[in-house]
Amino acid sequence: IFIKILLSIIILWKPELFYYIDGANYQRQTDAFVLDGHFNSFSNGFILDKAQVGGYGIFHNPNSLGLHSVILIAISIFLFFQKNVYSKVFSLVFLLCGAMGWLNSLTRGPLLFLFVSLVLLYFMNAKGSYRKLNNGLIVMVITIPIFIFIFSDTLVDYIIPSADNISVTSRFDSYYTGWYGFIQNPLLGIDENDVRWANASIPHFFSLFFAYKFGFFPAILVSFLIFYYFFKSILQIKSYNKIFGIKILGIMFLFILIGIATTN
Repeated sequence: IFIKILLSIIILWKPELFYYIDGANYQRQTDAFVLDGHFNSFSNGFILDKAQVGGYGIFHNPNSLGLHSVILIAISIFLFFQKNVYSKVFSLVFLLCGAMGWLNSLTRGPLLFLFVSLVLLYFMNAKGSYRKLNNGLIVMVITIPIFIFIFSDTLVDYIIPSADNISVTSRFDSYYTGWYGFIQNPLLGIDENDVRWANASIPHFFSLFFAYKFGFFPAILVSFLIFYYFFKSILQIKSYNKIFGIKILGIMFLFILIGIATTN
């Protein structure tokens, strides 16, 4: 994950030198839609406007860059609570790289669900012996938004968009189009190359995407693989008095996975 994000940061930093491994470059060659972002966090500071910022890095999509960036942030949080110094050094490096990757993608879902997982971990580790862990979680939950607020007064408007925001309206349009396509052919779905999908946007919801593209049974299968195990894990978590060790990372990963599946 770190190597992929590091390569992506290098591409975004010097796109003219590394265009040959830029995912956006290959998307253009296949005549696929490419979000033509005009700015990035290296040249114009922190611009929280996805219509202007949308980095690809080595990925096929800015949201993929955002997903991997948030995963790296989760890993950095996990390493921060390890006792040895090397883990804390890697934690800082991973956090910086993850933040730079996310600021060039601006993918909301995984980041929001990561914060939800941190709140859950806080309440589940309220015992005295885990006070240090909780204090660290509180610091992260409070200071990260404050840090971003220093550079932008539009953070809340971005993370919680208004009803007329393009990110909201386009998603509802894609939900309608995806459901209509599924109803047209529920068994096999409608391939995205079909002429009826020429101007349609892809549904940004995991189950609906598979339903419109492949039909009912593949959609049920992949939904089971993700959502069943997520809710099963949540029920297991409820039986714990406290969460520690590698389970902390596992919970963050679960929430990040749901965050990307339901929004991107």
